[in-house]
Amino acid sequence: MSISAEEIIYQHCMGLLNPNPEYYAGRGNELGDLNSSILELLYRGILKEKGASAAKSFVNMVKNLKDTNAKNFLIEYYRLERKEWKYGDPVLKVRAVKDGDAVKAPVKPQPEPDLTKAPSKQVKQPVRMTEVLNAFKRGANAIGHDKAITSDFLARHKDEVDSSLINSSFGGK
Repeated sequence: MSISAEEIIYQHCMGLLNPNPEYYAGRGNELGDLNSSILELLYRGILKEKGASAAKSFVNMVKNLKDTNAKNFLIEYYRLERKEWKYGDPVLKVRAVKDGDAVKAPVKPQPEPDLTKAPSKQVKQPVRMTEVLNAFKRGANAIGHDKAITSDFLARHKDEVDSSLINSSFGGK
């Protein structure tokens, strides 16, 4: 019987990683939540339970993480499981070219703003303030790929990293 990604966490991470992504909501990049030691435990668990190909996919997923906080990591980890432990480079969106000109998508006309009314508040979803404040308190990166979290793990598994257009963007060699 094949075990799930969550069971791999329970069996191989010795209680160092909570399998619920929401547990880490708003915490930012924190070495206590996720670090190279925890990544190595997961790697060994995946290697044992799912095989070398799945473990290599895990290494490449870690390499290309855009945000290394534990919540984002777990979301990507479970996505890897849903994709049957196969990881490919993230899709780069490119505009199609027709006869040398970029194909334009149809543009929906926007209504003219009513300048007689008070402007409404725009609802944006910025970085959570708690993530930023916690990062300043701890001296950590609030968002993004924090090499302190992944560098040792990726150095140990550099032979498993696939070459791609974006490998140098995150994690770094």
